[in-house]
Amino acid sequence: MTKPVIVLLYLSFAALGIPGVLLGAAWPALQSDTSLPYGYLGILQMLFAGLPILSSYLSGIFMRRYGISRDLILGMSLTAAAIFVFSFSSSLVTIAFASSFLGFGYGVLNTGLNTFAAQQYGAHHMNWLHSFWGIGAMGGPLLISVALSGGYSWRVGFQAGGAIQVLLILCLILSLPLWERLEKTIVMKEGSGKEEFSLSAYLRMKESVPMILMFFLFGGVEACFALWGASYLYLSQGMSAAESATWLSVFFVSVTASRMLTGFVSLRFPDRTIITGGIALILTGLILMILPLSRSFTLCGVLLIGGGVAPVFPTMVHSVPRRFSSAHSGYIMGILLTGASLGNMLLPFLFSLIAGVHESERMFLLPFYMLFNLFLFVLSFATLHRQRVTTRE
Repeated sequence: MTKPVIVLLYLSFAALGIPGVLLGAAWPALQSDTSLPYGYLGILQMLFAGLPILSSYLSGIFMRRYGISRDLILGMSLTAAAIFVFSFSSSLVTIAFASSFLGFGYGVLNTGLNTFAAQQYGAHHMNWLHSFWGIGAMGGPLLISVALSGGYSWRVGFQAGGAIQVLLILCLILSLPLWERLEKTIVMKEGSGKEEFSLSAYLRMKESVPMILMFFLFGGVEACFALWGASYLYLSQGMSAAESATWLSVFFVSVTASRMLTGFVSLRFPDRTIITGGIALILTGLILMILPLSRSFTLCGVLLIGGGVAPVFPTMVHSVPRRFSSAHSGYIMGILLTGASLGNMLLPFLFSLIAGVHESERMFLLPFYMLFNLFLFVLSFATLHRQRVTTRE
């Protein structure tokens, strides 16, 4: 693979991490500026998380017809447009529209990037690429912070994020011939993937349902802690709001660092071992949070959970072209990421119903809820492996 494409791929993963965190980082200033009810952030987050359910599936179809490079340009164009709409919005209608538009573009871009990376790279690059997503996720709040600290509006932070997306779009367009040559190489090796292949054909495969469940259920672990972790530390562990927010940032630092490290580990160990290791770390972290130990053990649990969730999703994505035909991996990736988006939206929301909006004493159930989802994930993972072994025999 040519070096310009490698560089663009890493930068695109970093850009993918920016849009999803801008709204949350800017919300205190945005809410004060627009006088919207504070609780509307949850509704807007649901819109952002829900639209990738549709766009991830449609992206798989789009890639089969027009190629991955055009899918990336489309996805990044949609996210850039949505970010700029945000920066000029002052009403709930336009902000809700921008959230939906941003979620749709995010799903398109996420599916295209993961499909191309899984086809062309080994597990080590998949983890390094996803660690760049973490860098982008840390950079999004920084854009808002720098804008506000400099005396500017939160809108300037959004515009800076949109400008980054536009620069990458231009780079993608200029490098389009390189991407197209690589896509032709994929077609020559694996087939075009344009022959008839449907959702029903995928679901008839023995490995399809366990794989979808794994992508869905992982949202009950990673996305749940990302959304509710700070509230758990604040309400159940007696931390201040500032301390809990700091430790949530530490969680993401742990995720990013672990993905960097896993990139090297994956050079020696297969996907199954890496996922098993991630599960073991998450389980240990949850046990430390559940047991009545000191706060230090709870914080160690946070670090272990971050280190454990880090390699699981990239490794699952990496395994898709190796479990299924690479010719259809774009379409299948769209289906699986649709399942992931559905889990990321529904499972954290389900916990909010279990915990209760105003019942703070039930926030202690978070690690138990995550443990239950992890148990179901392990069952799906074990079923997938058994079916793989049976097929080989």
